[in-house]
This record gives sequence, C-alpha cells and structure tokens, in this order.
Amino acid sequence: FLLLMFVQASEFLPDEHIRELAKCDDLDSVRHLVFSVDTSENSLGDLGRRLPALRELRLDASNIRTLRDLGTGLGELRVLWLARSGLRELEGLGAFGSLTELYLAFNDIDDLSALMGAERLQVLDLEANAITDSAQIDYLCGCAELHALTLEGNPVADADNYRQQVQLALPQLQFLDDCASSSSSSSSASAVF
Repeated sequence: FLLLMFVQASEFLPDEHIRELAKCDDLDSVRHLVFSVDTSENSLGDLGRRLPALRELRLDASNIRTLRDLGTGLGELRVLWLARSGLRELEGLGAFGSLTELYLAFNDIDDLSALMGAERLQVLDLEANAITDSAQIDYLCGCAELHALTLEGNPVADADNYRQQVQLALPQLQFLDDCASSSSSSSSASAVF
C-alpha cells in the first residue's frame, strides 16, 4: 500500500510525526517508511539514528536537492526511492553502503561519479534525468552486482550506439531500460549450446 503524506515545516521531524507516518509506536522496529518532504524546511539528518531498523525509504515527490540532505545514519538502508524529488546530485551516496536498489527517475541528475563505490547496488533507475555524456556510464563499472539499469529518457540514451556502449561497460547487466540486455541474452544462449 502507499502512504503519502506531506511533512510540515519544522527543524527535525518529531517522533510523534514519524510514528504517525509509520503507523507504529516502536520506532526501533520500523523497516519501511513512505512520505514526502521538503528538506529545505525539514532536516532528515537524524532519521537513521531514530529508525535503526529502516531498510526501505520512499520519498517520491519530495524536494531533496542532494543525498546529503538525508544525513549519514542510513547505512543499513537497502532500497531508496526518490523519484520526482528535484534531486540534482548524488554526493553523499557513500553514506548508504548497503543500498541494493536505488530509484531516482525524473530528477535532474547529470553526474554519476558518486556511484563509483556503490558495490552492492543491483538495481538503478535513472529514467528521465539529465545525463548527456556517455562517459558517465563508466562510473557504473564498479557496481559489479548491478543487473538492472534504466537510462531511457536521458539525452545519452538517444545516441546511435547507446545500448552497445552500456553493454560493453557493464557486461553483467541483465536488463537495460526494462528490456533484456543482449549481453545477458548472448551469455545465456552460449551456456545452452
């Protein structure tokens, strides 16, 4: 189910408000949270400290310019959604060392260098961002577990050799733009014959 609430301005989210959002009195046991927030009005810097068991955080339709706005205490977070959140940069991603899925569709991201150390990342959705330079794809080479990538809707995806470039840089990909990657198809086919 989807719980979507807009958080009113205050320095930090009060515990009572988090309990209401999570529909749970014990903040230590909250594993999944969904809401929208404007980090220019509300700090989320202490969210990880107050929600130590949080594994999935959905902040779609928020106003969050950088991942640094989420603080450094969400190191155990596995899945993060920030679609349509005005996100411009990925600086601060290093604080999310356990992320396996990252959904950042419909933002303003043009630089992927912060993803170089995202070794556990398996799913990355960057649909409809501002990635223009095909060299940005090289920053994903360190994501050895990445098996699903979405870049459609970015200017880089309009290049004639786009799919080949991505498959060369990321041979482990199984899905590119929600379609089976030909590198995974050919390796599967060669395993059969």
